[in-house]
Amino acid sequence: EYTGQLISQVNAEIDMYVGYIKDLSDMVVDNTAVTAYLTSFRSGFETSWSDRVSQLLSGIAEIRQEITTIALLPLEGDAIFGNPSKTLNRYADYQASSWYLGALEAGGKVYISSSHVENLVEGEYPWVVSFSRAVLGSEGELLGVLLVDLNYEIIDEICANIQLGNRGYIFLVDSASELLWHPKQNLIYANLMQENVSDVMAQPPGVIQSSTESGQKLYISRKSHATGWTAVGVAYPEELLQHQDRMFRQYLLIGAVGAG
Repeated sequence: EYTGQLISQVNAEIDMYVGYIKDLSDMVVDNTAVTAYLTSFRSGFETSWSDRVSQLLSGIAEIRQEITTIALLPLEGDAIFGNPSKTLNRYADYQASSWYLGALEAGGKVYISSSHVENLVEGEYPWVVSFSRAVLGSEGELLGVLLVDLNYEIIDEICANIQLGNRGYIFLVDSASELLWHPKQNLIYANLMQENVSDVMAQPPGVIQSSTESGQKLYISRKSHATGWTAVGVAYPEELLQHQDRMFRQYLLIGAVGAG
């Protein structure tokens, strides 16, 4: 129960960030300068709205340090970044990326990607989780896509501080049942360590027990409805039960005293 509470706490903290990013996307998409900038190219008139859009995105980037990149990517015209010094990587085929295609499929709602290396900005390749959203016109036509990249270190800080005994840990799985975050992710990617992600995700959220080369493990999972991610706590039964003899003797003593 205690482990489940810790995992729910992780989900709650991540959901808080997700909710805030969604609120930011509402503010950008509903801004009149953004709509005017995206539609001015279609009408054939020169745009004078880019400065106002740039100021809006810059203000968001300045107050939220965990945002690595915020950008507006119109179907026509130049991309605008929250940091004016950033420029579009000319080799980035972002329209084929999962976050761009996901935004188009989401139909105006926020799409949350899995963790990945972003190459949108010239000379930058951070590890991020992308929040993207299609910007639609009055008749539902696509005008562009808003991208907000969340620094992967935020997730690392939330998850790495959770301690489940001496050896226990927590990891995250995305909505596609792919590993999103793990304290030993580099070892897993190098095939030097394995995690029973498929077995855990094949079961409904709850508690399952699994036998591994390192002994018995308990997997306690909780799914977030806000992100579709699943937080999984890993505990070792022998750690949970290492004081059972002492506790049993205490219970016997308490029972004897009560009976006397």
